[in-house]
Amino acid sequence: MTTTTLLALWGAILSSLVAVWDIYKWKKEGIRLSIKVAGIDGIDGKGICCEICNRGGKVTTIREVMLVTYQKNPFLRLLRMVSSTRNLSASDPSLNLPFLLVPGGVWTGKYFFSDKNNHPFNDDNYSELLEQGKLYYKVTFSHTDRPARGLVKQDGLNIFDIFG
Repeated sequence: MTTTTLLALWGAILSSLVAVWDIYKWKKEGIRLSIKVAGIDGIDGKGICCEICNRGGKVTTIREVMLVTYQKNPFLRLLRMVSSTRNLSASDPSLNLPFLLVPGGVWTGKYFFSDKNNHPFNDDNYSELLEQGKLYYKVTFSHTDRPARGLVKQDGLNIFDIFG
């Protein structure tokens, strides 16, 4: 191997490493959200606890948190045909939404179903939907038009760790 070949090989390896590093930095500096939503049993009764963490490097705003149930028909559920929706941010001012979520910041909200006039499902229906795995969440953010969706976990969060 000549000196020119070695230098060309060194340049190709070094530029490939720099490209990989730039891709890693680009992925890391964007908005990366971790969302956990779970059913809870607290002193105030049954409810929902939501924790959203911004692990990325840019600021975003949490606009709305909603509970969603989908149609019973599996085909309509695949098409995301909503049966009922409850906007928790509009019905509970204590959630402090919209909320500016800075890099490394965490937003935690809880919503109890103790008020009979102010909840999307009665306690029996709520428990049934949660146990059957048919209760979903939808969260909207300022940085994208596409909402984050997922299943409300039955026991994913420990309320005493979050709220003391």
